[in-house]
Amino acid sequence: MARAADSWGTILAEMAALTSLALAGSAWLVRPMSVAGPVAGESPSPVVEPLQPPVTDGYWDDATGTLFLAKADDRELMARLPDTGLRTLLVDDGHLSDQVLRRLLRYPELEHVRLRRVAVTDAGAESLSKLPQLRIVNIPHAVITDEGLKLLATLPRLEMLRFGSPNVTDRGLQALAEAPGLRFLHIIDTPISDKGVRRLVECRRLESLYLDGVSLSDETVEFLLSGLPNLHLHLDQKHHDRDPRRAHPEMADPLR
Repeated sequence: MARAADSWGTILAEMAALTSLALAGSAWLVRPMSVAGPVAGESPSPVVEPLQPPVTDGYWDDATGTLFLAKADDRELMARLPDTGLRTLLVDDGHLSDQVLRRLLRYPELEHVRLRRVAVTDAGAESLSKLPQLRIVNIPHAVITDEGLKLLATLPRLEMLRFGSPNVTDRGLQALAEAPGLRFLHIIDTPISDKGVRRLVECRRLESLYLDGVSLSDETVEFLLSGLPNLHLHLDQKHHDRDPRRAHPEMADPLR
């Protein structure tokens, strides 16, 4: 999973139009919480990761409503949560309970949640599914089942989803096929098959599909690219030979 989480290229330039999180040229007000060595992870991204921290364990940014924590448990997260205005929550290593994730319902304006190394359960997914503005969900180390995935698929503004779970099956992918706004999808080490992946052709707005640790037949790849001819398809860290965008180095997973 670490390989899948940490070895990506630069983000799509075209993603800048999707979100107001990128405040190019503005003065960002960042208050570091503490200083340590460089945080392991990816390079900065102006959209999905508006303020990638190079040397801090955490910060709160007033201008973008971003809370970043390199590592947190329930107590740490509760101590750092603002009273209002949280729009982006980034936790890179967390031991967070279902109870603390329910506290996020205090922030109906929350748009982007990244919870790495957090075992998000179906109960946690239920809390996230009640956030009406949530567009970006990045939970690569979740333990959700098909039911939890179905809950996330009901998010009315969901555009980007990155998840990994040993408990999601082909049945869960059927729910994603019914998520009307889904544009970017990344699935990591999840026991799904050709049958489930084929349902994704019903995601008519899907632009980018990353699959790591998922075995696909050539027939299913052909089926996907025939049904979604402009799909950016990435399998186990590599562009597929038939990917229509493989010659464009700027194309990368926006859910890193």
